[in-house]
Amino acid sequence: MARIVDKIKATGFLCKIAWFSCGLACFLAAVPPGKAAPWYVATNGADSGHDGQSWAQAFLTISNAVTNASSVVVDTIWVSNGVYTLNAKITVTKPVTIRGVNGWTNTVVNGNGSVPCFQINHTSAVLRALTVSNGFSKTENGAGVQLAKGTVDDCLIIGNTVVSNKIGGGVFMSGNLTVVTNCRIYMNSAARGGGVAVDDNWTKTISAFIDNCDISSNRAEIPVTGTTSEPDGGGIHAYTCKQITVRNCRIAYNSSDGADRGDKSARGGGVGIYNYHVATLFENCEVIGNVVSNTRNVCGGGGFNLTGSSNTIRNCVISGNRCLLAAAWGGGILFGNADLTNLVESCTVVGNYTTLYGNGIYMYGKGADEVWNSVVYSNGSGANWYFGNAARTNNVHFTCTLDRMGPDSNTTNNPKFINYAAGDYRLQSGSPCVNTGTNRPWMQGVPDRDGRIRVRYGTVDMGAYEFVYDGTLYMFH
Repeated sequence: MARIVDKIKATGFLCKIAWFSCGLACFLAAVPPGKAAPWYVATNGADSGHDGQSWAQAFLTISNAVTNASSVVVDTIWVSNGVYTLNAKITVTKPVTIRGVNGWTNTVVNGNGSVPCFQINHTSAVLRALTVSNGFSKTENGAGVQLAKGTVDDCLIIGNTVVSNKIGGGVFMSGNLTVVTNCRIYMNSAARGGGVAVDDNWTKTISAFIDNCDISSNRAEIPVTGTTSEPDGGGIHAYTCKQITVRNCRIAYNSSDGADRGDKSARGGGVGIYNYHVATLFENCEVIGNVVSNTRNVCGGGGFNLTGSSNTIRNCVISGNRCLLAAAWGGGILFGNADLTNLVESCTVVGNYTTLYGNGIYMYGKGADEVWNSVVYSNGSGANWYFGNAARTNNVHFTCTLDRMGPDSNTTNNPKFINYAAGDYRLQSGSPCVNTGTNRPWMQGVPDRDGRIRVRYGTVDMGAYEFVYDGTLYMFH
C-alpha cells in the first residue's frame, strides 16, 4: 500500500484526472508497475524506526524484511555478515530472494535448537548463500528448510534435527518443482532422510531436483523405543513421489542407525527410496562410505535401499558402503521387493560389504530389475551378488563381475582399475572393460562420471568411467 501512495504523490494531478475520468480501475491501471527493490538486514539493524532500504536503515530480522517485500515482483533481501538467532521459523510465501552478502561462510541463520529455520513456499522464492544451522522440530517435517516451493542454492545446511517420527533433518521437499542445488548438507539427523527427505503425502505429484550437492555425514536414527518408524535414508529418503532427479552429487559417510531399536530394521545408509515412485533418476553421483548399523535386523542397502520401482542409477560410483550386524543384505545396492523394475547402467560397484547376502548388489524375488554396462567387482569377501530367483541372472548384461551369469557378453576378468586401494576406479589400458559394453539410446552426448563424452571410440566402456587413450604429439617444421 505504501508503494501505491508514493506513486500517487509522484504522478500528482494526472492521477486525479484518471480518478474522475476512468474510475478506480482506470486509476490503478495508470499507476506504473512496481520494480524489484533491495532490502537490507544486519545484526546492528532495527525493525522499529528503520525502513530497510539501505544499510544505514537495515532491518534487524530477516522475517521483517520478508514482511515488507513485494508480493508481486522478485525483491532481494541482502543479509549482512553475522549470526541471526531465531525464536520462530522464517516463512516465505512471496517471490523473494534471501541472500547472504558475502556467502554462507559469513552469514548464519541459527534455529537455536528450538525451531525450524525456514519454510519456503513460493515458486520464485530463493534461499541463497546462507548457512542454515541448529534448526529443530518434533512436530513438523524439516528442521533446516521446509521446501514446499522454490529453490535453495549455494547454502550450507548443517546440524539440524527432527525427532520422533518426523523426516527431513536438513531439507524437507514437499512440493512440485522444488530445487536444491550447489549445497553442502552436513551432519543433520531425522528418522528418515537425515540430510534430505522428499515426500508429498501420497499426492504423487512432486518433481524434485537435487543437483551438484555434497550430502555427507547425516544420520537416520530413532533413539526412542516405541516409535513406529524405521531408520531409512541417512543421506536421502524419498517416498510416494512422482519424479526425483539427483545429479552430480556426492552422498558420503551417512548412516542409518538402529541404536536402541532392536525390534526394528535400519535401511538405506546413503539413500532410501521407498514404495510408489515413478521415474527416479540418480545420475553422475558418488555414493561412498555409507553404513547401516546397530540394529538386530538390518534390511540393508549400505549405498541404496530401493523398495520401489522405476528407479534408475546411471554413471554412478558406489563404493565402500557397509551393512553391519545380524541379517544384513545388500552392501552396495538392495532391490528390496519381489517384483521391481529398476535399472543400473554404467555404474562401478566396488568395495562394498555386508554380513550376509549380496556384498555388491542384492536382488530379491523375481522382478525385472536390470544391470547394464557396469563393473560389480571386489565387494566383500563373498559373493558380489545375491539373486532371489535364478532367472535374475539373465537380467545382467555386458557387465564385469567375478560371478559368471546371463546371456550377454559378461566378463569375469579383472577390470584393471588404475588404483583400487586408493579408490581410483578409472580403467587402465588393456582393461577388459574398454570398448566391450553395448551402446544404449541415452548415451548420445551424455558425459561419464568425469565429464567425458560416452561412446568416444565407437563402443561404450563398462563402468562409470570412459577410458581415454593417450594422445599423440605431432611436430611440424
